[in-house]
Amino acid sequence: MQSTPALILPPFLPNLYDLAIMYHGNPVMVADHVPFSRKSRVHRGRIRTPDGDQQWLTLPIQSEDRKKPLTEVRLDPHTLWAREWMKQITFCYSSSTYFDFFEPELQADLELAEQKNYLVEATGFLFEQIRRYLELPEISFTKASELPEWDDNPDQLARNLGAENMYQEHRSRHYLRQADCRINPPITIPEYHQTGTGFVPWCCWLDLLFEYGPEAFKVTDDFF
Repeated sequence: MQSTPALILPPFLPNLYDLAIMYHGNPVMVADHVPFSRKSRVHRGRIRTPDGDQQWLTLPIQSEDRKKPLTEVRLDPHTLWAREWMKQITFCYSSSTYFDFFEPELQADLELAEQKNYLVEATGFLFEQIRRYLELPEISFTKASELPEWDDNPDQLARNLGAENMYQEHRSRHYLRQADCRINPPITIPEYHQTGTGFVPWCCWLDLLFEYGPEAFKVTDDFF
């Protein structure tokens, strides 16, 4: 059976769609050399508020780096973002099942990430920490900058890889060139229990962490 590659930006706070293409894609290509875009989610993640609304957790970027390649983008060292993030997270998730269990570890990890100089260092560290909290399988990533078959045209890239189709991030047309051969992953993105009223889609996996913790497999089992 022919494999379908996935093209993403350096992973940070993925939503369920992002996770689905990461686990179904082969290879999973990380466009680590493209310019930073404030419209992307390489530096931010969506969370749910107690009243069923949504807000963003956003990493502060040095203003002079906003047009640089992602690997060269630095965090703003003058912004104590870890403390502000924990205020937002506590407000949104203090009533969730696993908040008390993960809050101390997550706070410590955010403080460690705050000490990183570069965006991809901080996001890569937090991605791996949260993946382990959720007890999700490891993901093998291939850097675009190290891929011999790389082409800026995603359709040509797919052909270079001998693939007919490609997965790409949800709603990524504003910051990643879209392939004509793009398809959705072969699963239905599920709704799951969220503390409060209704369901807010497209939240990042912090939402899943505080609601399900190590039982996240009940939501993501079909992804693997």
